[in-house]
Amino acid sequence: MRAQRLGIALLALGIVGCAEPHTPDDLDTARAAVFTADDLPPGWTECCGASVYSPAELDGHICGSSDDLPPHTAGFDREFTLNLTAEGFEGGHLVHAVFLAPSEAAAAREFEAVYSPAYGPCAEESVARSAEIPVRDAVRLIGVSRDRDGALPGRRVQGIVDRFETRFQTTTGSDVVFTTFVRLREGRAIVRMPIMTYDAPLSDADLEPFVHAAHDKLRTALAR
Repeated sequence: MRAQRLGIALLALGIVGCAEPHTPDDLDTARAAVFTADDLPPGWTECCGASVYSPAELDGHICGSSDDLPPHTAGFDREFTLNLTAEGFEGGHLVHAVFLAPSEAAAAREFEAVYSPAYGPCAEESVARSAEIPVRDAVRLIGVSRDRDGALPGRRVQGIVDRFETRFQTTTGSDVVFTTFVRLREGRAIVRMPIMTYDAPLSDADLEPFVHAAHDKLRTALAR
């Protein structure tokens, strides 16, 4: 268990900003595509509030993206905690964010960044910053490792799973945070879903319900 992580959405997702107003219908779609606690396995509860991404944040894109991509038209996320105790400790943390690009072509161009040489170092740096938050006695970062799964478990949709292990030197030895980072795209929509656990990484069997729920919510929202 770790101290509860608060307000990590922008940090985990590596958001930077410019300026562009929301498209109201797209914001409704993004909101409808994001989990509620009822969509998740037992033990997960909503925490830390939900976020409508500001105009300045909508110009943030996947690590390694081209600088000339247009801003998203809308973005929304919710955060969830696993087995939160009365003392404020949790067994995991999840951010589910959905962004709408102005066109399917723009979304496809952005998603191609996950295969670029610049993606790995940028993503590792972002995940390491986020992972340090619950390690209260961290002294320094030891290192970050990343493995790439070739496809999302159980679904035929454009997507990837990156599995990070972030290790820290602490005042009493060392500690590790596991981040299973799901990214998927359908039409104009891009889903970013880092799932952080502290005792062990998620297996494919553990991950599959999250992928199924995220894809089902997204398809339903886009069909509205």
